Amino acid sequence: MYFNSHTHFSQSSDALEVLCLDAGRPLPAHGSFTLGLHPWHLLPQFDLRLQDLRQNLSHPHLVGLGEAGLDKSCLTNWDLQIRAYKSFLELVAETSFPLILHSVRSHTLCIQMARKLGVLQPIMIHGFFGSPEEALSLTAQGIYLGFGPSLFGNSKKTISAFKKVPKQYILLETDDQITVTIKDVYQQAATLLEINMEELIDQIHGNFFNFYGKLDPCKKIG
Repeated sequence: MYFNSHTHFSQSSDALEVLCLDAGRPLPAHGSFTLGLHPWHLLPQFDLRLQDLRQNLSHPHLVGLGEAGLDKSCLTNWDLQIRAYKSFLELVAETSFPLILHSVRSHTLCIQMARKLGVLQPIMIHGFFGSPEEALSLTAQGIYLGFGPSLFGNSKKTISAFKKVPKQYILLETDDQITVTIKDVYQQAATLLEINMEELIDQIHGNFFNFYGKLDPCKKIG
């Protein structure tokens, strides 16, 4: 199984694609998707996008909520980020959809807010880039971590984190990269973990379905 987050999630010859979209954007005609409020693109009128999201909660191809979260490195006003994320979490808590987080230097706060506001379903931090200590603390709370292009970079702490976290909480992704394929990510991951590709595919396949739960709406392609 080839897993790809942010742009799509997929599975080798029987691909499961999931587009991650901002609420208020045009919905795809085919395939599954998630809807979120990305902190990079927030507007003061974010309530309008939340209304649009709410209207699409029963869409047969919606399988998750996100990306949403907090980013201390972006230019979006911090108070606006907090208000939008809080409102988003209140909506998420009304559903059973898994939550995909965009979190930069704010993992602890993002998780604390989610749990405090009643989000009990699976949570994934997309594009994890952090230390082994951070990673182990998050997975100890049942949080999934998405790894992708960072596995090819020079961040020794992130690669170390990838090697040390329990495999049942790993998901693989390409993010929005166009130069790295999901197959490249799988091959790099198998090399770093020193396991064969078949074992890795089986592991991520199980993780994928544990995270998403019901995937009946997903369109199989390939």
